[in-house]
Amino acid sequence: MKYKFKPGVSLRFNETPDTDENLLALSNSKLDYVEIAYVSYFDSVAWTDSVRKRLEKAPIKINSVHAPFSAEVDISRLDDRAEFAIQEVSKSIDMAERLGADILVVHGSSEPINDNDREQRIAKCKSSLNILCEKAQSAGIKLAVEMLPRTCLGNTADELQILLDDLPVGYIGFCLDVNHAKDHTKIPNIVKQLGKRIITLHISDYDGIDAHHSQKY
Repeated sequence: MKYKFKPGVSLRFNETPDTDENLLALSNSKLDYVEIAYVSYFDSVAWTDSVRKRLEKAPIKINSVHAPFSAEVDISRLDDRAEFAIQEVSKSIDMAERLGADILVVHGSSEPINDNDREQRIAKCKSSLNILCEKAQSAGIKLAVEMLPRTCLGNTADELQILLDDLPVGYIGFCLDVNHAKDHTKIPNIVKQLGKRIITLHISDYDGIDAHHSQKY
């Protein structure tokens, strides 16, 4: 079976779509898909309508929205701020639904993650993903948990699979970011291991040392 790769790009749009240089450049490109970074002003009907109309005219499909991520917005936190993180990611599910995106890309954690806390952080992340998955199902959105670098949760194929244990296959899968693989020579093996649960990709040049997300084409 042959697969046709349809290229896309991940971008953040500002509050004024009519003058947004990223949106203008994208609309005039030959790309097929876009991933849009979460923005707090997505609840503006005028903003959402303007973005959708410009992309539909191109035509460019909104493949995914990328959920916010930071030390504060970390769904694996062990303190009472974890609830805040879940609420913030939940807002991006609403954004994806309004824009007509199929997928929400989510980070399992920020970093650094202490080895002594890792097991607890994994358990908390799984619990948070379960909550988010329920909301995503009701919105018709699939969650894609991203492969992350360094000490973040989900930095190996094995750990990604642990994070998704017991979660519904039809509504949550993986985002394979090739810049985040610890050993880029093993990416073919990672693809085989994660298989059909890979539902979206982040592709960029990688020097095999650390994530830079270079685009040299």
